[in-house]
Amino acid sequence: MPITAMSSPTTRRELLAIVGAVGVLAACGSDGDSKSTAQTRTIKSDTGPLNVPINPQRVVAAVGSFETDMVAVGVMPVLTTSFAGPWVTLDDGVIITSNIPPTVEELAAAKPDLIVGWNWVGEEPAYAQIDEVAPYVGLGETAESAGPGFDGSEPFRSWDTLFLSVCDAVGKRVEGEHLVAEFDKHLDALAKRTSTHAGQTFARIEFYDAGSFSHRGKREDTAELMRRIGLQVVGPDESVANESLERLPDIDADWLIVPVGGGMPQDVFDQVASTDLYKAIPAVQRGQVINVDGTLWSGFGHLWARAIVDDLEHRFF
Repeated sequence: MPITAMSSPTTRRELLAIVGAVGVLAACGSDGDSKSTAQTRTIKSDTGPLNVPINPQRVVAAVGSFETDMVAVGVMPVLTTSFAGPWVTLDDGVIITSNIPPTVEELAAAKPDLIVGWNWVGEEPAYAQIDEVAPYVGLGETAESAGPGFDGSEPFRSWDTLFLSVCDAVGKRVEGEHLVAEFDKHLDALAKRTSTHAGQTFARIEFYDAGSFSHRGKREDTAELMRRIGLQVVGPDESVANESLERLPDIDADWLIVPVGGGMPQDVFDQVASTDLYKAIPAVQRGQVINVDGTLWSGFGHLWARAIVDDLEHRFF
């Protein structure tokens, strides 16, 4: 399972070793007889208890980001949507669809024994047919499956609770818990170091078109990762989309982080950056703008969080 290179203390090779070792321990500690007599187990989903295969072999990630969490614990989906970013590489045989969720026909052709995705899929007209193809595990819309920040009431941690819910669905909870614990130690260790930007503030904005901007909030998981390692993020509590460019000069932060790439095209940024409104931002006038990879910074999940922290460590420590 190719994973983007990670910085100290956990390298890519070390992470793979951790996953493998935990898998061996889990296997040694399991009851082989119980697995031979029971084909399913019961897990929690947003809609209540659900019977799923004990050891699913053909898993579908019905809505983007969940495939990256599966890959983190060694489960390669057979079908997924177009989300996987630079922090994870899917096998050549994985079918990728632009339909979110995949159509019933696509699901049937993939012959899955388990489908994992966001719970809102349950409200889709075709859900009854989707659920007939294979058990559908709906996650991400309760505090139990996604974590306390799922509703924006506090900072979100997509790399933690939601990741573990996906791990549980595919039978890899033990491996997931080990990765979360290891990552938490890495965050804590990084927070004890002195950043080259200690005491300074950061604002994050994005440009999807040349007529407005998005002001990213302090309760997003990106901001929470920055806070965990000692970087101070300022801005609205929740992200605000389609802000007028007239508001750009009001952004009062020492540094401005602007993702470019992916859904935030370079030519759009260049067009906005040439305006007097953009040039009036205090951080711009000080020459303190950091352009980051938009295909990375717009991600989600556990492997994404590791890749973001690698980028933050490289830039700010």
